[in-house]
Amino acid sequence: MNAKSVGLSILLGTSLLIFSCSKKEEASINVNTIEIGQIDKKATESIEKFISGAKYKILKTGDKFFAEITKLIIQNDRIYLLDGDRGQIILIYDLDGNLLNFISKTGSGPGEYRQPTDLWINLDGTIELLDEAQRKIITYSKNGDFINEMKLPFAAEKFIKTNSKYFFYTNNIAFSFKEDSNETGLVISTNLNLTNPEVIVPADMLRADFYYVTTQNFTQVNNSWYFFDAFSNRLINLSEGEDIILDFGELNFPTDFFTKEKKRGIDVMNDLYNLGKVWDIGAIYDTESYLYFKFQINLTVYMAFYDKEKGTTNVIPRDNWNVNMDCFVSRFDPLTAINNQLVFHLLPSQIKMLKELNCFPADKLKDIDENNVLMFWDIN
Repeated sequence: MNAKSVGLSILLGTSLLIFSCSKKEEASINVNTIEIGQIDKKATESIEKFISGAKYKILKTGDKFFAEITKLIIQNDRIYLLDGDRGQIILIYDLDGNLLNFISKTGSGPGEYRQPTDLWINLDGTIELLDEAQRKIITYSKNGDFINEMKLPFAAEKFIKTNSKYFFYTNNIAFSFKEDSNETGLVISTNLNLTNPEVIVPADMLRADFYYVTTQNFTQVNNSWYFFDAFSNRLINLSEGEDIILDFGELNFPTDFFTKEKKRGIDVMNDLYNLGKVWDIGAIYDTESYLYFKFQINLTVYMAFYDKEKGTTNVIPRDNWNVNMDCFVSRFDPLTAINNQLVFHLLPSQIKMLKELNCFPADKLKDIDENNVLMFWDIN
């Protein structure tokens, strides 16, 4: 796929728009619009064009079990892994994949959790864990010892922390959090004591009966934190900087898609799979050279590499990675980005199948035993 057919360029200058669903409600917002050109659904560009190398780290789990990485952080020369699903465990590795420590404290007492959904590592190495079920943030020392916990006045699924605030993604499940008020939000901020909640992005009540889980809703671009939603092409700056719009033109997700008539999740998904518009924008990561993101049209998932210097991108349909669709035992959504690398997780069953079907990157996995592996893609 050539750059012209899917050209993606930042508009010169800055446009001013009104956005009623952000922290700057009723105010003019500076917006950086990225225009995405025509998407060639028959493109034959290979993903390997953008990957200069692939490195692997085997995670030596010992007798500790994890099934899926729901959050991955690489910081302080450590790899922090959260399995908030079946494993309900935090595992801490060195950069060579050696297990250093773990936190496994399920329950309802102090320092215990029932539904861990997100993780944050402070600069001093202390670990903060969000327990959605018990509406609290638990803080552990860098060695995994319980320090304290704070109660949340609302339910939340994901969070980030800045120098002065927390920001929480509620997935429309916040409920009322102010006395004598029905006010709620899709994104809510608090101070560092988890008090003084403020709606940053209002909840969409037309979606109240539709629960859609994504792996990521906060991302950093140029050192600024942004929130994004699977059903919007807008990245909302959580500070005072510009919002970012990924403009797909006539393929933009329709703002009137969710109506009072769309109640059942299965009906919504059937409509999405036949909509012919861009939805499920996610896995947005800022590397040194590219802004990477993925999106979906009907049942096809696309990878996009936006070249920040040239102002162009290439979009690769997932079904063009390999003719054999059985190759896609994983959606290949990266879990994080470091410098100019995207980091993925491969389960033993996925590695085995990739080898058997000779799918990319099977040739680079030939010397890798079938263990839990982190795959680092070096982006050209």
